[in-house]
Amino acid sequence: MIRHLARFRYELRKFLRFSEQAARNAGLTPQQHQLLLGVAGFTGRGWATISELAEFLQERHNAVVGLVDAPEQFEETLGDLPAGAALRRQPDTRCDLLLWFATSRADVEQRIEQMAALAGAGGLWIIWPKQAAGPAGRAGPAVAGDLTERTVRSVGLAAGLADYKIAAVDATWAGLRFPRRAPARRQ
Repeated sequence: MIRHLARFRYELRKFLRFSEQAARNAGLTPQQHQLLLGVAGFTGRGWATISELAEFLQERHNAVVGLVDAPEQFEETLGDLPAGAALRRQPDTRCDLLLWFATSRADVEQRIEQMAALAGAGGLWIIWPKQAAGPAGRAGPAVAGDLTERTVRSVGLAAGLADYKIAAVDATWAGLRFPRRAPARRQ
């Protein structure tokens, strides 16, 4: 039995090493690859709740998720958080993951550095109303705003953040994740 378990763990480590290298060859970090798998494949829906992603990625317990300017009922959209995780609305200290709901370019340009400073290792999600949201669009309640993916990305990059994941949050909101850029290595 122990020999079989040892062999299984060996094969699993070989596969993980192969998978990580394949992700790097595609221009992704292993973490980015795992997040994409979680969003695209774990639920089979093409989107995932924060709880589902945390479970899929086996994120640590006791994480603090900050919600900035989130809609009143957004906790229902999130669903159940992993055991020990906590939500903090309008945080004034660093959170493991920060979800910032913004509707205007001026607001994003003015507050990007403040929000980036509050985002911990889980990064900063800037979330904006989809252009199709509202009565004239396909789904979701009306939320006015002048933001687009291109605008959010350009402001984030100008602030020194790196983007790598866009996701539909729900019928009304879309989001772009900005992890902190790794410091440049000395040659």
